Amino acid sequence: MRISPTLRRIITRLLAIIPAVLVILIAGESKVGSLLIFSQVILSMQLAFAVIPLIHFVSDKKKMGKFVIKPYVQVLAWLVAVIIAVLNIKLVFEEISSWIIKYDVWWLTVLLIMGAIGMVTLLIMTLMYPILHKKKSIELDVHAPFEDLKFDEPKLFNKIVIALDYSTSDTKAVQYALSISQPDSHFILVHIVESAGVKYTGESTDDLESRQDLDRLKKYEQFFLDRHFKVDFELGYNNRVVSITRICEQYQADLLIVGSHGHRGIKDFIFGETVNKLRHAVKIPVFIAQ
Repeated sequence: MRISPTLRRIITRLLAIIPAVLVILIAGESKVGSLLIFSQVILSMQLAFAVIPLIHFVSDKKKMGKFVIKPYVQVLAWLVAVIIAVLNIKLVFEEISSWIIKYDVWWLTVLLIMGAIGMVTLLIMTLMYPILHKKKSIELDVHAPFEDLKFDEPKLFNKIVIALDYSTSDTKAVQYALSISQPDSHFILVHIVESAGVKYTGESTDDLESRQDLDRLKKYEQFFLDRHFKVDFELGYNNRVVSITRICEQYQADLLIVGSHGHRGIKDFIFGETVNKLRHAVKIPVFIAQ
């Protein structure tokens, strides 16, 4: 699974820890020893499923080349695998028999027998599958088959939304916007008001902060008008991601430019991580000016 190594470690550790904690909470600390023994029984049952494919692999001359194991080593390896499998089947039979006698519940008996049959079936499949599919070709490419590259005609960014937060990052956002602009580019300037009143009502309250934000947005508008660009501006309220996404859809924008604060990690948690949420919410390219 191609996921973050940190996330993978968290998932696998939780899969190991949570069942143990639940058993301890439900059954008490006195059952920890029994739980440990049971876990070792399960691990021993898994040995055959690891050993058999390993023997198949290292015995295959096409895969191993000069490192393929000798015939006498193959015989010894299969002997060990058979011993492990037989002992495990015996162990499973004894454990299931004792549980059936001890609890004497029909549905548990059926469940245990079905589980045992399933394990034996899987063990037979593990043994036979490589033999039956030995001549089958193996695809080693992890990517899709390569095809001739075909591209559509490049699309110009005519309608460009610039998200402004009135910080130093606005300067770079505007500079990049101008660098990719065309004479007929249409800029839509956006700022999200997040005053206390707006957070309470969820819409414009015409408070002092909203008025100041509007005045500053008009100054940005004049900056683009002086350079003979078509420009509109929009004030959004409270939720940055929802408001910016709505405005992009409203104007059918071709590109969204947002500034980057340059913080990461714990600061993203404290101040919010708008950029990452926006790139999932909007259906157009997102340019991060940093």
